[in-house]
This record gives sequence, structure tokens and C-alpha cells, in this order.
Amino acid sequence: MNNFSSLLKYNKLVLFLFILCFFTLTTTSLIGKSQVTQIKFKDDKILELIDLRKKELNSKISNLNDLHKEGLVSINQADYLKSELKELQQFEFIIKNPFTVSYMGTLQDKLEKSVESMKEELKLKEDLWVEGLISTRDLRNLEEKASLYNYILSFLTDESRMPFFLLQKKGFSSKDILGKYYPISSPFGFRKDPISGNGKQFHSGVDFKANSGTPIRAPFIGKVVKVINGSNSGGGRQIKLKHAEGFETVYMHLSKLKVKYGQIVQVGEIIGYVGNSGYRVTGPHLHFEIRLNGISVNPAKYLK
Repeated sequence: MNNFSSLLKYNKLVLFLFILCFFTLTTTSLIGKSQVTQIKFKDDKILELIDLRKKELNSKISNLNDLHKEGLVSINQADYLKSELKELQQFEFIIKNPFTVSYMGTLQDKLEKSVESMKEELKLKEDLWVEGLISTRDLRNLEEKASLYNYILSFLTDESRMPFFLLQKKGFSSKDILGKYYPISSPFGFRKDPISGNGKQFHSGVDFKANSGTPIRAPFIGKVVKVINGSNSGGGRQIKLKHAEGFETVYMHLSKLKVKYGQIVQVGEIIGYVGNSGYRVTGPHLHFEIRLNGISVNPAKYLK
């Protein structure tokens, strides 16, 4: 009887542990799915809000045009709405095409000024509304516009999708690329040829002397536009990423690649590993370049 009782208790314990493990795995899976959905929903939501606002503006512009034909309003009354519509179309383009934007900095500055201006205008209109000098609809329209513009600004400057132009204002370090800080072992510019030791050779990037196999991470969002998965060239195995504002980053002498041509990489995503591939190399290190409109620029300008 004692043996039967012990066996029953043991079976109950096993059953309990099985249910607990199943619940944990199911919950973890659901959390993971929820996070993915939320990340995707963020882009969809902002585009949905912009689309709704555009429809509202187009309807108001159409009504004003009809009133103008009847001589009831001037043609200029729709200009303010048309200006907002044009801005929203630009924001929509940036969100849909984060790698082809050439005017992000100007647009961001304009958006910041618009948000600040609307905050001041809201204060004035709230006072006028309290005095009964403007309608609730007028106040609500401005509140909705200010809220949407502020939301777009937060979305565009989110670090997880921040274009290179904005990231360079903050600066970044080798830690963002290699997981920990590595000083520059060979700077940008003319130097002695590291292979022959004679003459001058132009170094189009900077070198970080990291251990072979160290993971290389994308410091900002980008698209893989070039992949060389062989060691016959001087740069060995290499990757080139395209970012916004005409900027590209190049990673050479890799031991292994983790990405494919055309792939979109996120901030912090591993793209490859440090190595010593290529015939122009003296030991394991990462050769890192920044190119602006196809021309190599000194990465030290952007590194902190």
C-alpha cells in the first residue's frame, strides 16, 4: 500500500511538472508572437494614421474647391491644407523607403519646428476656445494634427530604425559594431604599405584589431548591397551595407558571413565575424569604411 501511495504521488508530481513545462513553453511562444506582431503593427499603425489624415485633408480640400467655384471662399484657403498633405506624403515615403531618402535631415528639422509651432498655436487656440471665439471642431483639428506630427517625429527618430544621418549626430563607437570597445589600430589616410613596409598607401577606412571570430554587428539599419564570400581579393570576405542619406558602410577581412545580398539588417544584428581573409592582411582585424555618395570618408569623424 505504501509503495502504491508513493507511486501515485510520484505520478502526480510528474504530471504537474509536465503541465508546468507545457504552460511555460506555450506562454513564451505567445509572448514571442505578440512582440513580433507589435513590431510589425508599429509600421502599419503609423501608415494607417497618415492615410486617414490624408483622406480627411483631401475631403476638406475638395469641399473648399467646390466653395471656391461658387465664389464663397478664396482659392488660398486650401493652401494650408495642401501644405500639410504634401508633408504627410513625404513622411509616408520615408517610412516606406528608409534607404533611399536624401532629405531626411531637412525634413526632420522641419517636423520638429512644426511640432513646436503647433504647441504654441494650441495654447493660443485653447484660450480662444475658452472665450468662445473658436469652435470645438477647430481646436480638435489642431490637436489631432499636433498629436499625429509628434507621433511621426517619435517614430522617425526611433533608434531601432534611425537613419544614418540622425545616428551620426549622436556618434557611435566600435562597441556598437564589435560588442566592446576597440581602439583604432590603423587610421584613415596615407600610411606605409603594411605588406611591403615601403612607400605610401592610402587606407580608405580604419582597422580595429579584434580577435578572429568576434561577431560583427550592424551599427544601424541597412540593406546588404554587396557580398564577397571569397578570400582571393585584397579585402577578403566582405560586406557592404546601404543606409539613408547616401551613406554606406563596408566590412572587410571577415572569416565568415551571416547575411545575403538584398537582406535588410536591423541595429545590432550579426552580419559576420572578424577574420584575416584576403591577401592584403597581416593578422585578424576588421577593416571598417564609411562611404558618402560612393566616396570614402574618415570614420573617425563619426566615431565617439
